[in-house]
Amino acid sequence: MAAFFSPTTLWFIIASTVAGIGFGMLMGAPFSVLMSEIASQKDNGVALGTLSVSRQVGLTIAPTIYATLIQTGFSKLALKGGTASIESFYRGLQGLAASTHKNQLLQNFYNIAQQAYQNMFFLSVAASAIILLGGLYLQARHCKLDEVA
Repeated sequence: MAAFFSPTTLWFIIASTVAGIGFGMLMGAPFSVLMSEIASQKDNGVALGTLSVSRQVGLTIAPTIYATLIQTGFSKLALKGGTASIESFYRGLQGLAASTHKNQLLQNFYNIAQQAYQNMFFLSVAASAIILLGGLYLQARHCKLDEVA
């Protein structure tokens, strides 16, 4: 969907490259190395296994949840009998003759798209906050266990 809203192909390629570098920094080997450095020698296997399982569960469930949120947001559009795709609806709006009505319909489409994606990003921020709080709790608990031992 982002490809359709990019002003040029070059803009899409640059934005995708920056996003890819960001995901590579978080999802790849650096995160695994960080996890193995944090975990004790005894818990290293468990930590890396938990990281791998958590990553796979997230990669399985998150896209489904995000797609559901976006589709729910776009369901506010009056698609032809519910069978037209969002892309064909958008292309149909772009194909209309220039008029105030066309501008109003396009603005409505953009507002609905913004709200749909905004809901997805709010959910992402909430999930990130929960994960951060969980990590801080586990770190505090780990520190307490080290003090006792």
